[in-house]
Amino acid sequence: MISRSTFGSILALGVALSLAVPALAQTDPLPSWNDGAAKQAIVSFVKVTTDQASPKFVPLPQRIATFDQDGTLWVEKPMYSQVLYCLDRVPAVVKAKPELAAVEPFKTVLSGDREAIARLSTEDLEKILAATLTGMSALGTRAGSAPTPNSSINRCSKCCATSATSATRPTS
Repeated sequence: MISRSTFGSILALGVALSLAVPALAQTDPLPSWNDGAAKQAIVSFVKVTTDQASPKFVPLPQRIATFDQDGTLWVEKPMYSQVLYCLDRVPAVVKAKPELAAVEPFKTVLSGDREAIARLSTEDLEKILAATLTGMSALGTRAGSAPTPNSSINRCSKCCATSATSATRPTS
C-alpha cells in the first residue's frame, strides 16, 4: 500500500508534468511547418496583431478568419488546383473523343500555349470541367480514373453532342 506522503508526491509530480507538457508544446506554434519565410511571416503577423502594446494590435471582436471548404486554404494562384487537374485530363478526353481536338477550348489546351490557356473564359473552363469531370466519382478523381468518355453521362451540353439512348452509367 502507498503511504499518504508518497501518494501526495506522485500526485504533485503528475500535476507538475501535466502543466509542463502543454508549455513545451507551445514553444513552436506551427510545429508541422518547415521553417521559412511563410512560417515566419504568419507567426510575426499573429504576434503583432495580438500584442496589445503593438500599433498593429487588432481587438478580439475585430479578428476574422476565413477558410475554404474543410478549413484548409486552397491554392488559388496561378489557378485552382482542380482546374489544373481538369486541364491535365483534356488529352485523355480528346483521345476518347477525337473530334474535340478541333473544338475550342480543347484545341487551345492541346496547343500547350500557356498564355492562351490563361486567357480562357469562365465559360471555356466550364466546358473543360464538364467534359473532364462529369460522371466521375470522388474516388475516381483520387485514383486518377475516369468514366467512359463516350457515355452520354460524361458529355457536357455546351460542346459535346448528347445521346440519351446510348447512355451507360460508369461503375466508379
